[in-house]
Amino acid sequence: MDAKLRCPACLRQYQSATALIQHAESQAIKCQIRESNEYKAAVDQITGGFVDTAGRHQDHTIRYIAAAACFGEATEGFEAQVAKANVAYWTKQEKKREEMMKEPADENSW
Repeated sequence: MDAKLRCPACLRQYQSATALIQHAESQAIKCQIRESNEYKAAVDQITGGFVDTAGRHQDHTIRYIAAAACFGEATEGFEAQVAKANVAYWTKQEKKREEMMKEPADENSW
């Protein structure tokens, strides 16, 4: 592959979209594209519209999501399904923890 991708902020060239996104995400790099207003558009262009940004995580890193437009109707209700699965999982984990706490400790469990 001879085509190279260029960072729109610092103009460095990369061999792949993966390398360019890694560059953009890296906080060790002097390039500050991830802090610019154009970052969302740059991610859209680099990934061909498959990935979008959606704010930040608690640790201030950028949150990425699969663009709903890529999946059409298949994503309708997906977030609700994920939320329901999370609740079911953590409810099950809490029950396991409670059962474990009820069991007397075996003296030879070490």
